[in-house]
Amino acid sequence: MSYKVDIAARAIQDALMDQSEGNLVEAYIRANGVTGGDSFSWANDELRGLVWQEPERAWPVILAIVERNPAIWVLASLGAGPLEDLLQAHGPLFIDRVEQEAQRNKRFRRRVLARVYHIACRPTEVAERIRQIKGEGHGE
Repeated sequence: MSYKVDIAARAIQDALMDQSEGNLVEAYIRANGVTGGDSFSWANDELRGLVWQEPERAWPVILAIVERNPAIWVLASLGAGPLEDLLQAHGPLFIDRVEQEAQRNKRFRRRVLARVYHIACRPTEVAERIRQIKGEGHGE
């Protein structure tokens, strides 16, 4: 059942995402994986630009990368980079969505959100909510 839901969610994300953003997802995974190398390094800059300038376009790209289930180091890079930057620059706009995704998606919570340095998130209320979602200070 969960497998069918994941496939349906991915199909919806893919339909909503234009071709260039779909290419960005694959390029980001390759750039931060073992086989990508410099030929895909543009993807890091492209996603960083979206995060800061067009955050509503960056969020579905971040989710699509997670849904592709890449290697854990790609997910860690996504959390410590684009997701952390998104929460630093636009925390109040995205904190509810991040909380919902963390509740819905264990991979997102454990592999991506866990790599966000909550102190970098702004304002302080966002940083505190990230800390709570991650379970820091609660023995989890």
